[in-house]
Amino acid sequence: HNGQTNCQSCHSGDAPPNHYPGQCSNCHTSTSNWSSYTFNHNGQTNCSSCHSGDAPPNHYAGQCSTCHNTNSWSNATFNHAGQTNCTGCHSGDAPPNHFPGQCSNCHTSTNEWGNVHFSHNGLTDCRSCHTPPNDNRHQPPVAQCSNCHDTNNWDD
Repeated sequence: HNGQTNCQSCHSGDAPPNHYPGQCSNCHTSTSNWSSYTFNHNGQTNCSSCHSGDAPPNHYAGQCSTCHNTNSWSNATFNHAGQTNCTGCHSGDAPPNHFPGQCSNCHTSTNEWGNVHFSHNGLTDCRSCHTPPNDNRHQPPVAQCSNCHDTNNWDD
């Protein structure tokens, strides 16, 4: 390979899966061991120069180094244990009709953050989460929600 500059003249289409599509010499700097080359991420700070648009669905859109480091970049799974600032990553991505309070009031397990379904069973203080409605369908003043609603059919 000494003196060769046009890799594609011999090596067209024989790259492994997930191979960087850029200029060969950006990664392969030595002509002595081209085939077993593994990219060294240590010291790299501009992830998007190689990794643009290849993030999985629901990927955090912030700075790569928030979750990834150069030792375990490929299969990083964010560890929510001990995190207290949910909106640092999750701002504006709550589903419709999501309760606007403190996340940990409903999301109590860091293993199941995504699929929390709130159970109203056994609750008696509706106003701890719900503000009194301001409409003409409710009794003024709204003294007891349970006069019309119960915790099994709370939305009726």
